[in-house]
Amino acid sequence: MPLSDWRRLYVPYLVDPIKWSPTFDYDYFYYNRGEFISLWYHELLRHPGTYFQAWADQTKGFWDPFTSKPPQYAETQIDPNRYGIAQTNLLAKFTGIDMSAALAYDQIPKYFIGAGLLVWVTALVSVLVIVRKRTRLLIVLIPALSTIGIMFVSTPLGYSLRYVVCLVFTLPLMVFLPFSEVKESRAS
Repeated sequence: MPLSDWRRLYVPYLVDPIKWSPTFDYDYFYYNRGEFISLWYHELLRHPGTYFQAWADQTKGFWDPFTSKPPQYAETQIDPNRYGIAQTNLLAKFTGIDMSAALAYDQIPKYFIGAGLLVWVTALVSVLVIVRKRTRLLIVLIPALSTIGIMFVSTPLGYSLRYVVCLVFTLPLMVFLPFSEVKESRAS
């Protein structure tokens, strides 16, 4: 990519302007990815504090309950794209009922639970299960804990709830799990 495009398109918290740029040379990047990873690792060793700070900033929407935005429950827009995919309001098209205004960003109730709070609830429940010596119950938390781990390793910067929606589905379990009893069964 020409240096002038890097200067124009670079945003420290969002890679999309660069990766969707028509001047980005995907073939060059693909065939030189080992060199890129080597440089990335070398710089990590030279500047670990900067890397940690960047990681914390980029994952903040997944661990900070005050940063994650509850309106991520409904994303109704489709950005312009090179595939010709466009938004179609099928409900309005077939029934004449248009609910798009109700799903607008500023109409989503502010009391919805954001991703950051869900992560902390999952962590608290995991600790309670361990403290109560019910560690066998952790097996049911593996999907939630794996999702959290993946978010902290390969975070999409948008911290949209769609990336951690399984945490929403586990909320009823989170209420029950710390107080449940584990019955040992022995095979005869």
